[in-house]
Amino acid sequence: MRADLDLSPRLTLRLPEGAVRTWSPADPHLYGLSVQILDAAGVVVDEVRSYAGLRSVSIDGNRLLLNGLPVFQRPVLDQGYWPQSLMTAPSDRALAHDIELGIAAGFNGAPAHCSIIRTCLAIATRSSPMRSRSRTASIPSIAP
Repeated sequence: MRADLDLSPRLTLRLPEGAVRTWSPADPHLYGLSVQILDAAGVVVDEVRSYAGLRSVSIDGNRLLLNGLPVFQRPVLDQGYWPQSLMTAPSDRALAHDIELGIAAGFNGAPAHCSIIRTCLAIATRSSPMRSRSRTASIPSIAP
């Protein structure tokens, strides 16, 4: 086998031009995905459900661009502390609340120390730093 071959499966999805909604801090839109494997008779033999956001991230000189637009980074170092569990959030809701507090304080990023990285990413992806303080993110419980 040659090491320079890319044998990764590929899938190209074409979205109608008016149907594309990019993910951004102001609009953290996620598309629901369902991928199925069918046998020769068309019966589903495997299925996975997930979500994805459409966005581009690039660097232009010393600027970070999100979907082609500059983003000023205002991160906060979030060490995370909860009296009942110390450094690990006692629940997904507690972790979501911690992220919401940072957003309400005007921060738009956090190199957080997170012991359950999937949960952190899922909550952060659904949260928007541009939401008003009176609204909270709709965050479902996420199983590890």
